[in-house]
Amino acid sequence: MAGIPRELVDAYRRCEQLATRRLENFPVLSEYLPAELIPHFAAVYAYCRRADDAGDESPSPAQALAALDELEAEVHRCFDGTPKTPEMAALAHTIAVKRLPKQPFLDLLSAFRQDQTKTRYESWEELLNYCKRSADPVGRLVLALLGEAPSDERKGALSDAICTGLQMANFWQDVGPDLKKGRIYIPADLMARHGVREADLAAASASPALRAALKDLCDRTDPLFSRGAALADLVEKKLRIPILAFAIAGQELLKRIREVDYDVLARRPSAGDLPLKTILAKAAAARFLPFFRPKSAP
Repeated sequence: MAGIPRELVDAYRRCEQLATRRLENFPVLSEYLPAELIPHFAAVYAYCRRADDAGDESPSPAQALAALDELEAEVHRCFDGTPKTPEMAALAHTIAVKRLPKQPFLDLLSAFRQDQTKTRYESWEELLNYCKRSADPVGRLVLALLGEAPSDERKGALSDAICTGLQMANFWQDVGPDLKKGRIYIPADLMARHGVREADLAAASASPALRAALKDLCDRTDPLFSRGAALADLVEKKLRIPILAFAIAGQELLKRIREVDYDVLARRPSAGDLPLKTILAKAAAARFLPFFRPKSAP
């Protein structure tokens, strides 16, 4: 691990193992990143995993909130240079070396706290606001790790489009599993418009009303990937393929949802069965054919 202090090598390795094992996006990045950047990405991704686990795997909302409060205290200690655990020491080193901003780390915790108390969303706009804190901060941290200025709002907004799209696609994929956690991310106004009842989300298969609602939502989500793909034209050439890979992976997930006729209750669709090499090959085609970009489905 070039450039990593000897005393932190093991900590960074632990972060990398966690990121590789638990985060589907990490292999897409590491496939094309310079080797010296991989430990720093792993440290950030390991933090994201820990925050997500604190919010989703704690035995109760009260314990989740306590775990998230402790993690916030650790974030502040990282920025103060006084981390307590090896993994957070690795993150503190990455924060210092890469000059990462603090707010995205805190925004993630804010979203996971919200999950403990808010389980329904009234509108698409309200859900977008949630994604600004639950998904977009990861993209902002990735840009900062790549040396992009946090103040570059144009690149940030395009990154947000991809990250929000990925979050939304995961929501439409996981209607059943989310309901088991007591959460519904399909906006209430859209459920009412299509005549979807909460009971429909617990059925063995999707009703025609739910399928119509999910089609509406997938059609709204798809353009986010096309919009965000423009980020590939604004970064270094070596970074264009992984950025396009994220956009293509998101659209592939929406494609899988359409292929099961939006019946995500009977069969959970997944883009995971599409080999990483296939996604990267599609991204490479997009990279070398500038006129090609991921397209919205009709």
